[in-house]
Amino acid sequence: MKLSWLIALTFTLPPSLANDPVQVLNQLNHASPAMRAKAAQTYGDGCRDRKLRRSFRRERTAHGQFEKALRDPVPTVRKSAIHMALCFGPEKSMNALGGLFHDSDSETALAAMTQVAHYEHPLGVTPLKTWMSNRLSACQSNEEIFRERTFKS
Repeated sequence: MKLSWLIALTFTLPPSLANDPVQVLNQLNHASPAMRAKAAQTYGDGCRDRKLRRSFRRERTAHGQFEKALRDPVPTVRKSAIHMALCFGPEKSMNALGGLFHDSDSETALAAMTQVAHYEHPLGVTPLKTWMSNRLSACQSNEEIFRERTFKS
């Protein structure tokens, strides 16, 4: 009976989500940046999956691995780790995401700001306000790269 249940579970779930949370978290320590990025993406998908949500969100070591992945030297891993933020909610992930607003990779910084904005939580107002006030003069300058462009057909 247990073997048939395991086979049914494996075939009914998408292959990327057929793992348990601990196995996915162990892949975050892999030497390959592509594997670490894929593991972070998979863990975030596990938190969004209706059948797997509870086990992925309750894993004790996940929050530490999430913060470690946000400090990874490879930008693609950091960007993929932002996908994991939903597992922990705004209270536990807002400070870590706020640190990525000043990331060297602009796509990663934008993804972090987008995740904070999607939370629509009062904790996200302060980091976003600070980021905007620090760049206010640059955004309102007359430099070509900041001007609105209109194209005529």
